[in-house]
Amino acid sequence: MSDNIIKDGTGRGFNVKVDDRNRAHTLATVKTIREDSILRGQLFAHNGDFINLTDDSKSGIFYLKNNSDQDLFLDDILFTEGKTDGVGEGKLSIDFAPSGGTLLSTQSPNKVINTNSASPETFDGLSYKGFQGATVTGSLGGHELMTTGSQSKFPPFNPSGVFSKGASVAISYTPPAGNTGMNVQLLIATYYITDSEK
Repeated sequence: MSDNIIKDGTGRGFNVKVDDRNRAHTLATVKTIREDSILRGQLFAHNGDFINLTDDSKSGIFYLKNNSDQDLFLDDILFTEGKTDGVGEGKLSIDFAPSGGTLLSTQSPNKVINTNSASPETFDGLSYKGFQGATVTGSLGGHELMTTGSQSKFPPFNPSGVFSKGASVAISYTPPAGNTGMNVQLLIATYYITDSEK
């Protein structure tokens, strides 16, 4: 009896061999979901420009929405604060499913980069950068985070980090009291999750 080769239906070249003693043979590798998403060409870096904030009022600085049928995971959220003449700490405000405001209506796109340069995949969603005085309205809720100055790295903003199709988040920043000029920047990495990785 000859060996039989079973091929998967994903088109990604996974095979298993069943020999004449009904033993399964396969080659396995261990990698994280993040590493697999890079190989699939589905990890994207959202690079927000430096935003100059000229007072201590709240400004929308980042908006993200998933339009894909695949779930989107938010990873590596990095926020950088420049020097300020304000006093105290800044504050990030996270708003889920916002419906309006100038952050959304202005539609100023972030630079979104596929981290696998050989992949033709593009981000299926919206990724907007904010500006001084940008507003966010109609949120279904959210929370606030104190920033520590210089550079802060945060875990995903919602408990699971997963955004299903249509889910969105807006991020605003309130500078320290008395600020008259500072730069801020927000960088976020996202990747799509396949059904087998849920």
